[in-house]
Amino acid sequence: MTGRADAADEALPQRRGRSRQRRLRRLVLTDRVQMAVKAAIAATLAWLVAELVSGQVEGFENYLFYAPLGALIVVYPTVATTFRNSLSVGLAIALGGGLGLAIHLLLEPSLLALALAVSVGVALAGLPWLGEQRSYVPVVALFTLLIGGTQPAQYALAYLGLAVMGAAIGVGVGLAMPALRLTPGRDAMQSVATFLGDQLDDLADALRQEDPPDEQGWHDRRHTLRPVLDRMRRDVAEAADAQRGNPRARRRGYPASRQQEVSRGLERVALLVEDLVDVLVTSYHQDLPHTPLDRDLALTVAEAIERLAALVRNYQEKMSAEDVRVQEAERALSQVQEAFARRRDLDTRDVALLGAVVANLDRSLSAVVPVRGSGG
Repeated sequence: MTGRADAADEALPQRRGRSRQRRLRRLVLTDRVQMAVKAAIAATLAWLVAELVSGQVEGFENYLFYAPLGALIVVYPTVATTFRNSLSVGLAIALGGGLGLAIHLLLEPSLLALALAVSVGVALAGLPWLGEQRSYVPVVALFTLLIGGTQPAQYALAYLGLAVMGAAIGVGVGLAMPALRLTPGRDAMQSVATFLGDQLDDLADALRQEDPPDEQGWHDRRHTLRPVLDRMRRDVAEAADAQRGNPRARRRGYPASRQQEVSRGLERVALLVEDLVDVLVTSYHQDLPHTPLDRDLALTVAEAIERLAALVRNYQEKMSAEDVRVQEAERALSQVQEAFARRRDLDTRDVALLGAVVANLDRSLSAVVPVRGSGG
């Protein structure tokens, strides 16, 4: 006994060490930390490259800071988003610079010229293909007039050239350090699976009670799933977006596709669980003279729901059709079907209600097993 205690005491620091390592790894892999590292690298490289080329192009040496700015504004969590924003920022700066030059040629420096640059720039910023960088149109037009002074063309060219060069470096850093963004989607799916598993367990516990809940009691067992479902959809969609143009995703066989498949399955299960609650509410409606779910059948249904909950809660786990948990769930469903078939005392309404319960459990199990069996 003492030996076991000593071994446990020796293992405790190791477990704590592994736990700290997992927390540190999760922190390092967060989007914000990865973006901070990529932004720092991209901005530094852009500044160094700008210093190298500044001597080759007249006027660039006064505006070197636009290179790291261009790198900074295109660093996003995904390769596809970084590339899209690099194109958008180039177009926005070119459009703003061109607007500033046009106003400089047409008008003398004045409040009218300034107002025209801002108003037309804001109007042009509404072009849909400028994306998130649309605000640079009026800003660059204004800077071209105010900072460009007597050489607005040189300023606009320096701004455009250095910013685009920095943006290109930002894209290069994004390609060299691509993020897959699988962790948020995985965590969100686990939250949904746990939520659904808890809901199913709650239903099973209610069916096992000597006095099952009344209609209001069943209504109280409706869990609000929309926030966690919305988060799952968002995070899985972002993981899919991170695959586009991502060399790591190509090498790993586009793993976000698996997340999309699992999340669709979880959404189907969520709808079925909601439907199951509705059926149970109807089965125990206070206006009915009796419920077709007698004590024995309620316990059988509770067992099937509990087995289904175990599968749903471990939805992301690789599990073949031969796994004991899958077989237990299928066996429990068969027992419900057999118990339903033995009932000879049911009227049409009872048959419809019990048939809905059996069909729901069958569809729920079908929604869980095929997705799991299709791969990692």
